[in-house]
Amino acid sequence: MKILATRLIATFAFILVFTSNGYSQCLSPAWSYCLSCYVAGDTVSYDGKDWELGSTGQGWRVPGSLTGPNYWVQLNTECIGPSEPSVAATEHRAVYCRTAFGIGTIDNDNGASITARGFVFGTSSGPTLDNANVLLDAGYGVGDEFEGLMENLTPETTYYVRTYATNSVGTSYGTEASFTTKADVECTDCNLACDETDPGLLNPSVTELNITYSIIGLNDTLCLTEDRSWAGSTVRGMLKLCNGAQITISGSMKVDTKELGSAYNGQVVYEGCNEKILGSGSYTGEIYAGTIGLPEHYDPKQMISYCATCDENDQSQFFQPTVATHLWAATCRPTTTLVTALPVELISFKLNPSAEGILLEWITGSEIDNSHFDVQVSYDGVNWTTIGIVQGAGNTNNETNYSFLDNQIGEGVQYYRLKQNDFNGEFAYSNIRHYSFDESSKPTSFIAFQNQSNQIEVQAIFSGVGNALLYDSRGRLVEEKMFITSGSKGMSLTFDNTNLSEGVYFVKIKSSNAVLGQKVQIIK
Repeated sequence: MKILATRLIATFAFILVFTSNGYSQCLSPAWSYCLSCYVAGDTVSYDGKDWELGSTGQGWRVPGSLTGPNYWVQLNTECIGPSEPSVAATEHRAVYCRTAFGIGTIDNDNGASITARGFVFGTSSGPTLDNANVLLDAGYGVGDEFEGLMENLTPETTYYVRTYATNSVGTSYGTEASFTTKADVECTDCNLACDETDPGLLNPSVTELNITYSIIGLNDTLCLTEDRSWAGSTVRGMLKLCNGAQITISGSMKVDTKELGSAYNGQVVYEGCNEKILGSGSYTGEIYAGTIGLPEHYDPKQMISYCATCDENDQSQFFQPTVATHLWAATCRPTTTLVTALPVELISFKLNPSAEGILLEWITGSEIDNSHFDVQVSYDGVNWTTIGIVQGAGNTNNETNYSFLDNQIGEGVQYYRLKQNDFNGEFAYSNIRHYSFDESSKPTSFIAFQNQSNQIEVQAIFSGVGNALLYDSRGRLVEEKMFITSGSKGMSLTFDNTNLSEGVYFVKIKSSNAVLGQKVQIIK
């Protein structure tokens, strides 16, 4: 579903109050908050006026908030009318199989405050708010570089991306950039690009982690997709936690950010909502250079989270309470906010046995550009085959009922999903449903899914004693179950909670010899 520019702008509605002469942008560069950017004598524009900084050098103060010749002093400079923002050229980095980062800068708001900024991207050149995916950024300022994570990309596909900014006058776009995603075989369990120059930087052993990588180098990106213990460390490059990985620290962890010097790039990056730092150790971050160490001066880029429900004021989303923290701050980039809804609102998807086979029935609440559904079946939860095509309704705001009969029934467990296809070739998958013809049969791979009782069910080839843990999208433990299993049939369990809200959950299976994890979505 494509979000119209008018809807996007309305979401961030802004009432512009003009000065008495009817103008709002003066000749000087626009003021923006910065602790050390301004010196005495500098001029800026703010609130439709020009200002000159006095002798205190306190240019980080909002012009007009303190009066007197030693602070920002208003000048009588001729002003010009507002115009669309000035947007710098778009860049990209960390291109992976299904993700990439857009990098943007807004040079000037040109007299009207920025009400929205971000990226538009798609597989056609010249993306706009009207014809492409829209990725919003949480900020509205100018000057500083910002980034956005583009997710759910197709491997081995060329994409086009542009930075955009909107004010009350209109929307401007930066110069277009293009990139081609990698093949699936080139990527790990981490959705965010890992360092491929040194294989040791992906899931090093506990010994390697504590000796070889006790200091993560300036140009290194160490990725953990599995749980690890860490006695102590200094992070001067990047540490990425993915796939629900957790670090248990017993010593001290120190993150050296760019505030210690331009060469440093210390960051701890959380792929989602289930990664966390545990243990009895301590964590120390950084403050802005030249500041005195108040909470508002802690460097917010020392930790970055792409959790969709991230709260940068909630330290429990990043650490276990037993970890002592000092100078800590974080930035939430919740996939930064992708303003693109699914083209089809799927209300329900059910399986019903009949004398002829399995009847699949689903209902949509609305559809936009819906060409058709591919009905797909799997016998192992991994490999899928299309067994039928059902035509979609195209465009409708009414409920639409669909059904498909699979009369090629077999033994064991069969899994079903819907592949919804747009007229333009884009597609999306439904949640997985399953039907068991023989309760003694088990799937041949790990899979977690919503069963017909709206519970989350887990089936896997897995031997031993272990724990199954269910987390919500904020990384909070919803339920935990212990299991004991042996033999080739594997294990099967169902979490007891029947009142789960709609949304994405994460299932983790842990034992002494293996760790498995998978996301599952509850649809009601």
